[in-house]
Amino acid sequence: MRRHAFLILLLLPCVFAQTPDFALDRPGRWTVQPADWPSDMPADARPRLTQTLNDVIAVLRKTPTLAQPRGLEITVTKHAEWQDLDSQSDTRRPKFAEAAITVEIAAYPKDAKPKEPPVYVAVLHVGVNDLSLFAGWESGQGVSADDAGARFLIDPPEPFEMRGAWPVYHDFNDRASWVVMMRAKAPIFAPVPRERYLQYQIGEIGKLAGRKMQTLSAPPSNDPAVVAAWKEAQKQIAEVQQTFNEGKAHVQAQLDGLNKQLAEMSPADRRAPAYVSSPNPTEEGTIEFQQRGDSDAKAVVYRNPALLNERLPRGAAQILTVWFEPRDEWPDLAPKLEQEFDWTALEKILAAP
Repeated sequence: MRRHAFLILLLLPCVFAQTPDFALDRPGRWTVQPADWPSDMPADARPRLTQTLNDVIAVLRKTPTLAQPRGLEITVTKHAEWQDLDSQSDTRRPKFAEAAITVEIAAYPKDAKPKEPPVYVAVLHVGVNDLSLFAGWESGQGVSADDAGARFLIDPPEPFEMRGAWPVYHDFNDRASWVVMMRAKAPIFAPVPRERYLQYQIGEIGKLAGRKMQTLSAPPSNDPAVVAAWKEAQKQIAEVQQTFNEGKAHVQAQLDGLNKQLAEMSPADRRAPAYVSSPNPTEEGTIEFQQRGDSDAKAVVYRNPALLNERLPRGAAQILTVWFEPRDEWPDLAPKLEQEFDWTALEKILAAP
């Protein structure tokens, strides 16, 4: 039913299902704001990224409904970042020029008063080298030489459908869709081996086991009331210390269990892809790994580093993520723009040398 509903939206005729209550006979305009550049982006990455942004905007401007935007106020903003594949800036992993293009489309109601602002009726987003749409599924970071600093994800969503070769992801209410276009012929995610996931958990539990309770010094006062209060506080501190020690002993037992589990794993088990029912250790200090296909198995993966080729210019487009965001004021507009969009032209941008 969800797939059929989405296809119906895509097959809407070029005329709108309902005439919007907007003054579409007014003159329209495009306003393209200058790019917002981060200070840490190398200067040699900017020209290529600038060309990519201009090429993408040129494709957007050829969309029939937007080419001669009668009645529409179209504002384009561009924000660039110097980040790794996980959209992290503070990292030792390879960094690339990322950018987000936001196209806000507004229209004036027919009964708009003078100086009344227009109403947003749709928003288009195009991400360059940006897979942040999977943010929120992260759980941990890699610790080995191969994946150091990479964000692990627990059971990220599967594509809702395919647009030719490109996966399409939907939001929770099926109103917005993300089309992910990739230059590399590689899966979006790479599996995390069980060994690496255990190493991550051992590192995190080890941090907890190494914590120490802060000590308090007696107040520098001989006032009887202060001395009495301090004695009473010491009794409470002793109880807190006991609770802390019990908790630390439990954490240490979990750490010992994880280390034991790793030490007893065979080489084949260490290399096996990690599937878990729960991302956290059990009370006994083990990760309950599952097999692919188990009813409660959740894959542990990370964004595939093969998606970005370090030999290409850092400002070259290697991933394009296109998101059409409908608005209640004109719900048919975003699906119509998606239907009109020149996907072939965007593919050519990805294939540029």
